[in-house]
Amino acid sequence: MAYHLYHTEGIVLGSKDTGESNRFYFILTRELGLVGAVAQSARASKSKLRGHLSVGTRGAMTFVRGRDVWRITAADEIAVFSPEDVSRQRMVARMAQLLRRLVHGEECDQDLYKEVSGALTFLKEHDEAVKGRELFEMAFAARMLAHLGYGVFDESHNEVLAAEWGSEVLARAGVHQRTLVRAVNDALRASQL
Repeated sequence: MAYHLYHTEGIVLGSKDTGESNRFYFILTRELGLVGAVAQSARASKSKLRGHLSVGTRGAMTFVRGRDVWRITAADEIAVFSPEDVSRQRMVARMAQLLRRLVHGEECDQDLYKEVSGALTFLKEHDEAVKGRELFEMAFAARMLAHLGYGVFDESHNEVLAAEWGSEVLARAGVHQRTLVRAVNDALRASQL
């Protein structure tokens, strides 16, 4: 029986160990939405997937639909965060944790994928995102919550919610910090997630 291979771009949001050497990954994909997939022997030192599936990595991935679960058959990095850059790694981990909390099921949302990809690119390429960590993370949370329909944001927040990721987003988030924090906290509380 031939299996259909699904080739798509994805962002690794987390993983957990399963079995002796397998690993289960949570991956936000462009075409499939949030996918839970197993990588066979991903923890083995000889694994071809091992180095390509760290949290925050954006890559070209190939999936096959198994009887009960997706399986990752190939992965190539497009953008990866350096393991030595601990502050960025921590920020990516918090972003991924928020996304896993808010996004449920396999549903194609290319706008969400573009938004997350843009945030990760800005974080990777601009030191000001790390220096303004609190503003960056607040803006990211607000944009994810607004995109997914959680909470009510003021019209004044549109300067943060609708702009392309860049220095201006952080500057506008700083101006609206107090009301934006309140809106994010209210949205998270109301979501009950």
